[in-house]
Amino acid sequence: MNSATAAIPRPPKTSPIAAGDIPILRLTHERISELSQRPSTAVSHLQLLIEGDPAVALNLFSEVNKKLKGSGRASATDVPRAVLFMGPEVFIQRIAQAPIIESLANDSQITKLRRLLGRAHHASRQARNIGRLLGGISQDEILAASLTREALAYVEGLSEILENSRDTDKIRGLLPSPLEGHNIDQMSNSCIDLAARFATATDQSWDEAVLDPIFEEVAGLTRRSTDDIALAMKSTTIAAAREGKQFEIYPAAIYLMSPGPRPKRSTSRSQKPTPVSEHREPKPNKGVQEASKKAPSAKDKPTIEGATNDLDQACNRLRDAAKNGTSTAKILPFALHMICDHVDVQLAVLLMCDKRSDHLSVRLHHGLRLPDQLLDHAIDPLRNPLLGRLLETQAAFHWLPDKHKKSLTKIPLKLLGDNDGLLFSVHVEDKPIGIIMACRPSSRSTIDIQQFKSFQRLCKATSRALALSRQHTKPTNRARRSA
Repeated sequence: MNSATAAIPRPPKTSPIAAGDIPILRLTHERISELSQRPSTAVSHLQLLIEGDPAVALNLFSEVNKKLKGSGRASATDVPRAVLFMGPEVFIQRIAQAPIIESLANDSQITKLRRLLGRAHHASRQARNIGRLLGGISQDEILAASLTREALAYVEGLSEILENSRDTDKIRGLLPSPLEGHNIDQMSNSCIDLAARFATATDQSWDEAVLDPIFEEVAGLTRRSTDDIALAMKSTTIAAAREGKQFEIYPAAIYLMSPGPRPKRSTSRSQKPTPVSEHREPKPNKGVQEASKKAPSAKDKPTIEGATNDLDQACNRLRDAAKNGTSTAKILPFALHMICDHVDVQLAVLLMCDKRSDHLSVRLHHGLRLPDQLLDHAIDPLRNPLLGRLLETQAAFHWLPDKHKKSLTKIPLKLLGDNDGLLFSVHVEDKPIGIIMACRPSSRSTIDIQQFKSFQRLCKATSRALALSRQHTKPTNRARRSA
């Protein structure tokens, strides 16, 4: 147990947090404190705050609807009505007393919980957008129902992480639901379900093969073209991410800029489709295939050293060298060299994972000379949310200084400077090896799409080469042990 975890007070298992006492984000608590200093606060200001933190919405509706149902009255189905029933002043006082999640969990746990809240936030915006396109449905009701329904995953996450039992069924019974009559409830639920599927899919990757069926279903529901729906939902994702700074990382918006990794294989689902970002090497002809089966002699064994002006040749050389037993100690430096040449950057760096800790460190670099203190300094993924996210699964990312500066700290920021950068998490056998970083563009301050594709292709070729190299050395190691 690290010191950060040990210092965090955990609530006892015998005192479960009841409905209405669900932990909220610290930033929300700070905004509530600011509003409490005002002589009066408009309901519209409170509505923006509530819709920005699904945990606050859960607190609000669980308390208000409990009282309404107890008195035999209809439940509140939108945020403004719920706030007016409780009273703005009472609401501010009540939420100001809610527990703060950052005081109950460590950094890693907070990141997971924020991500669950962010996904609920994204789903609610998509549901409201689909409802707007459909017409005839209250957008406030759609948003409130989606926001709270999807936030139940956050409640379950709290139970798992903080080891506090919560009656999610009781909370679910107090949440707002679309009004019934004239098939409005059926259409509303369709909007909410489609939005939830979209938010869940884009939280893992931006794979058009997965998203196209959702676009088609929304198009059929709203009687609009699939292209118009795709554009509308992408625009909604961008708008939601701009509103969602309180979640720090908004995966759907990140993957919209970079399609991201394939979703993880699940034994309960059918085989996943190939993402659009996947590049395949051209298949060799029959003669080449037959020649590749023959083990080369020491005289004919190819070497990996030396520059090449052709990207295909660089990728093929990585593959062939790995097949012929070239070690990772030679594969990785060559890959960094090729990245500098073909991506047109002045610096390529490998941030290697430390096997004894969760930290990263600069293990290899090519191009600019780096100060010694940068080489010895440990980089904590918990303090660099982007690096932590990339280590979860193999993915590429285009870093922009004006948009993503808060996602990194200290050493990574010094390496990137004030210009664009590219990052790729290298995984071998589903385990992270490290992160390759390409930065300091040679002839411009920005990196274009062609540079990104070249970088992504070289990194994928490197990852495959490392996997092949490991497969080649495994039999040798076993033979040595048996001997």
